[in-house]
Amino acid sequence: MTENSCLKANSLIFEGLLKSMPVIVFVLDQSGTFLFSRGAALKPLGLKDDEVVGLNYLDIYAEQPKIVEQIKIALSEGFLNAETELNGLHYRLFYRPLMDGQIVGIALDQTEFAHLKKQSDFFINELLTAYEVSNEGMWSWQVQEGTVEHNRRWRQIFGYSEEEPSNLITHFSNRIHPDDLPRVLATVEDALKSGETFSHEYRLNTPTGLRYVQDRGKVVSRDDQGNPLRMTGSLNDITQEHLNQIKLEMLAFKDELTGLPNKVSSENFWNQHIPLKDTQQVGFAILDIDNFKLVNDVLGHKVGDVLIQNVSNLIYSQLTDKAQFYRLGGDEFLIIGHNITQEKFLSHLGALLASVKKVAFHKDVNIKNTFSCGVAFYPADGQHYDDLFRRAENALYHAKNQGKDQLVRFDMAMESAVEHRYQILVKLQKALARKQFFFHYQPQISLEDGRCVGAEVLLRWQDDEGNLIPPDVFIPIAEQSQLIIPMTYWIIEQAFLIKQKWHKQNEPNIELAINLPAQFLSEPNLLTYLQQMTQKFHLQNDEITLEITESQLMQNQRVDYFEVLRALRSKHFGLAVDDFGTGYSNLANLANLSFSKLKIDKKFIDALCISTEQSAQPFEGTAIVKAMLGMAKALNLEVIAEGVETLPQVEWLKQNGCDRIQGYYFSKPLSENDFLKFLRQSSSK
Repeated sequence: MTENSCLKANSLIFEGLLKSMPVIVFVLDQSGTFLFSRGAALKPLGLKDDEVVGLNYLDIYAEQPKIVEQIKIALSEGFLNAETELNGLHYRLFYRPLMDGQIVGIALDQTEFAHLKKQSDFFINELLTAYEVSNEGMWSWQVQEGTVEHNRRWRQIFGYSEEEPSNLITHFSNRIHPDDLPRVLATVEDALKSGETFSHEYRLNTPTGLRYVQDRGKVVSRDDQGNPLRMTGSLNDITQEHLNQIKLEMLAFKDELTGLPNKVSSENFWNQHIPLKDTQQVGFAILDIDNFKLVNDVLGHKVGDVLIQNVSNLIYSQLTDKAQFYRLGGDEFLIIGHNITQEKFLSHLGALLASVKKVAFHKDVNIKNTFSCGVAFYPADGQHYDDLFRRAENALYHAKNQGKDQLVRFDMAMESAVEHRYQILVKLQKALARKQFFFHYQPQISLEDGRCVGAEVLLRWQDDEGNLIPPDVFIPIAEQSQLIIPMTYWIIEQAFLIKQKWHKQNEPNIELAINLPAQFLSEPNLLTYLQQMTQKFHLQNDEITLEITESQLMQNQRVDYFEVLRALRSKHFGLAVDDFGTGYSNLANLANLSFSKLKIDKKFIDALCISTEQSAQPFEGTAIVKAMLGMAKALNLEVIAEGVETLPQVEWLKQNGCDRIQGYYFSKPLSENDFLKFLRQSSSK
């Protein structure tokens, strides 16, 4: 017989029993609302099948406190045998648990059939067997006979075929995992003695493999001497839930990409094995792949994942047995070296980082990467995991700031620096809200006629105590915290507002150059925003030059950056690559990035010549600057030299085709009033 035909047969048996026997079968959800109510015994109560479905027992039996109390107990415990009187009729009630907190109840009208107790017990068992509302295995153990009656689901969970016998108590115990059997038998024995409901989990060895089950039961009848006659219960297959839990636990402690233990595992290891004796040292090293974001952005995340896997395999293969290796996430790793001296740990790390540089980590792309590494030691740098982690990260931050590809040992001065950065960040947030920033203006002089033709807007900040905070202190902190984004919006609006004011005052018209951080190019609808701003303040797009630092742009190369730059240039905004020569730019990059201006960094201008009291010595560094000028002219870029401070520099730049200069030779950065005076004097020449 097929499973469908079995189900159909059971259903027919069930419906037939309901119509022919003086019984009511009902199902309540966990709130006590009727989901099912059928049976021939409803008629004497003046009810029809399912007439009470959707109603709550508290409303139906408001004047029957005994029935209310019985149902409350059944909803709480799942199992209950009880008797009650209703409308002059005597009922015996059996409650059993289903899934999702539901219970099935069977009310047997015993008014006329009290003498048929033995037959009614058999009937109840048959009815529960047929009742397959839940997906649970239902069982009833005749304790004295050692036999088990059960439904089809119970056989399925235990893995018995249709042909195999499964009605003896040994058919139950033989399937239980031998390691779990003593505990299961002890639990059942306790329940037989106490009469309490039991619930436990154990493993089954079935023909289809290991299964995890949850089993619940209770003694439901005893003889006159109190000996248990029958125990009834339910069985639920929780194998999938158990496997899911194992997977979640693995994910909680392992990195999915590399298979390495994760940060949580590192904390667990620390708590179990550290602290050691103060005479034993523990190294705590955080490693970060340099320029990994560039790999992801340019080559894609699949290449980045391969890089992470290959790097982790290489490092793992070279670690000693005294080192534990973890992936913290992204491109960061942690090495904990225990029972090792500082000198040996640092030496081992140095050799490890050197070996990484020699390896290409992708078969199709010749990628060679470097690491930055920050190191702290127990107990010298801290007693606790969190302290050492924070201090190793501080050292890593300094390694990155020192140009990357560095291994830096933590010292307490770094902690002071971090605290100082945090204080600056807090002040910065307040300063932006209170508009404590203001501008100075660096004049840009045309070498053709010596007049001021532009100015670079320089942000200045005076804190609550009246202290001027240098830009090289607060700008990097703003960039690292992403506070630079709202700051840049404020700078743009204020600069456009000032330019409009100068127009209204009939000041000489010049270009205004605004520094734009590379990450600002990712702002949504940037071109639309800038065009709306020029219209709002009645400016022409070519009155504004946006300066973007070369090193920032090259370290954060993204295709959409290049598209934004080309779009800005197509709308005639000026675009200047700032501090040229300090990053990674080349001719191809400049050609692709749609710049209109190139600014040569001050360090190259400083190298042009050395002045003495007697005379100017022969020019030095001219070859590099000449090459920059030649390249810029080939690309039709206007060239601006920064940091010009001497007359020989001015003359050399003019002779070799530089277009503009800015620097202390002509003027330091000026306040608005002083700059306007300078501008008017320059325009009157």
